[in-house]
Amino acid sequence: VSTQSTGQTTFAMAFRLVATRTMCATSKITTGITGYPVVADAPIALQALYAQTLEELQGIPSTAEYRKNVEAITNYRLKVVSSDKGVDAMEEEVGIQLEEMIADAKDELSLIPMMAEWKPWVGEAAEPSQN
Repeated sequence: VSTQSTGQTTFAMAFRLVATRTMCATSKITTGITGYPVVADAPIALQALYAQTLEELQGIPSTAEYRKNVEAITNYRLKVVSSDKGVDAMEEEVGIQLEEMIADAKDELSLIPMMAEWKPWVGEAAEPSQN
């Protein structure tokens, strides 16, 4: 085993390099977005938020376009964050950072009760203008 001028073995240096690369690949220091701090357990937080979203949507008629669209997006994102992929791969697949998805999910959870109250699916569809 060779040693460098610092007295470290080549193996030790290689191990530290691999460990550092692994750590950098699985954690991030900043989102780069003001107001969006890094969430260390973002996939777990998102799984809980998405489960809650799907449960809350049960109060909306299954024929409502709002429910269909929210369920489709939520199920897709739930599948992504439940995978064995790393954070970077999850963000790449969805196209936004996990912290942005957390904000989106919380916003949706706030909107669901309002939509249930407003019932935009009730009534006739607007007729197109004849202009």
